[in-house]
Amino acid sequence: MRPRLLHKVAPWLPLPLSAWIKLSGQKLMMPVYHLCSEEAVPHVDPLYCVRKTSEFVEDIDTLLKYYEPIGLEDVIAVLKGDKELQKPSFWLSFDDGLREVYEEAMPILKEKGVPATLFLNNDFLDNKALFFRFKVSLLINKIQKTPPSPALQSILRERLSGRKLNRELSAESLLQIGYADRDFLDELGDLLQVDFDGYLAERQPYLCKAEVKDWLAKGFTIGGHSLDHPEFRFIAKEEQIRQAKESVQQLVDDFGIAYKAFAFPFTDFGVRQVWFDKMLDGEIDASFGAAGLKKDTHPLHAQRVPFEGTEDNALAILKAEYLYYALKAPLGKNQIKQR
Repeated sequence: MRPRLLHKVAPWLPLPLSAWIKLSGQKLMMPVYHLCSEEAVPHVDPLYCVRKTSEFVEDIDTLLKYYEPIGLEDVIAVLKGDKELQKPSFWLSFDDGLREVYEEAMPILKEKGVPATLFLNNDFLDNKALFFRFKVSLLINKIQKTPPSPALQSILRERLSGRKLNRELSAESLLQIGYADRDFLDELGDLLQVDFDGYLAERQPYLCKAEVKDWLAKGFTIGGHSLDHPEFRFIAKEEQIRQAKESVQQLVDDFGIAYKAFAFPFTDFGVRQVWFDKMLDGEIDASFGAAGLKKDTHPLHAQRVPFEGTEDNALAILKAEYLYYALKAPLGKNQIKQR
């Protein structure tokens, strides 16, 4: 990821963004979000800075000023070498299939004529289950609003210690809990009286299948994002392949799509070449990470640029990406080499 210093320097760069795009030689920009919302989002807010809907509109207007919008199938054609971009272009995607994309972002995108792709976690569709990191967020909210009693803190310290986690109950210790210990979050939820199932039923953070069908009917696209959002570098290669293959195939079966795309949950960091050799040799059409403006050794795997986790506007984010790209170019550091 780009160093924070670049975000401070980037807005003062003398060259216009159009010049940076031309100098980089990179015509395709791929911004990725999770959601946008003017309201608080309890299951997300402790994890990263959520883009306000008004800020999202400004981002889209900035992107439209410098790039031509294209869709997922155009991107696949570009990666396969079947299409060449004549102008700087951008492809927009959202991870996790969150409701706010349908309710807040979709009307904006429809009005402005911008294609977009939703990368979905199959196990969360229809609000059947809650992503383990969202459970962490709800637990963090609870202890910050209602600190546990000394007696309960003692019990919690013992349970955390048993999992070899930081014994002090805090946001930091809860954020240490990973996919392998996700069942432990249900135990903590019981102790802290956080009703995850009740939150799912009341808030309904994810889209249902009927809404996904409507998203598709309006001309947007979808892709797989794994079954239940593990961090791939911490699961076996056989499980990596199963999560990706079944995620995409279920979408084909459920929604009748004619293309197969997959975006890694979290990151593609640590995923070995065997995955790319297996999955991109006919199993799927293309895959995507989120490591910023970079090239990749596999022609059918590409990197998206996160537009969240910062209060910078789109222009500052874009300039920081191109500046970082330019600084690394002489060192040959702009290509990710899968091993």
